[in-house]
Amino acid sequence: MKKIIATAAMAACAAVVTAQTVTSANIVGYTKVEAVGGELTLVALNFDAGSATLQDLLGTDLPALSGVFLWDKGTGAYVGSTLNTRGSWTPNLTVNTGDAFWVSTAGSGTNELILSGEVITDDVVVTLPAGIVATGYGYPVEKDFKDTQMASDLPSLSGIFLWDADTQSYAAWSKNTRGSWVGTGDPILAPSAGFWVDNAGSEVDVTEPVPFTP
Repeated sequence: MKKIIATAAMAACAAVVTAQTVTSANIVGYTKVEAVGGELTLVALNFDAGSATLQDLLGTDLPALSGVFLWDKGTGAYVGSTLNTRGSWTPNLTVNTGDAFWVSTAGSGTNELILSGEVITDDVVVTLPAGIVATGYGYPVEKDFKDTQMASDLPSLSGIFLWDADTQSYAAWSKNTRGSWVGTGDPILAPSAGFWVDNAGSEVDVTEPVPFTP
């Protein structure tokens, strides 16, 4: 998915996040996302941004009349917001670590979004309710979903759906009764990727270990 660009990090003793390796702690990082007019992009906040709002995260980096559809994990439903012609998000939704949301970009050009915050250097707990949930991984790194704790903890017959911004379509994988994830290719999570999990069992709290050495 070329529309979600690799992670970079700045500050904190000149520490740098690159792919799977992070040095030092208290790292402030960012990920770049290309949002194309007339298309949908599914992203997630994989930083600790202190319960940032859409105004904090996106500001006016998108054209007026662009929209965001945030998946509310508590209610299991979307909450929508629109960037008005005065440059304000209405309503100005709060986005927490691990939240996933669609960006519906107005116009026809390509816009660069920068999602930033502190890189989490402790284990992250991801709650996966029964059924469908949109979520993030919790860390701004590229990761094969098959190598995550989520992949291990989800029961057989569960599935995941990754959005391909280039083709504007989903790629799907499922966990068979032998415990293997099957699908076409590898389910690679980009640093800012949001994705869907279809949990075939009961709610589970997954403890994702830090995928790098702080």
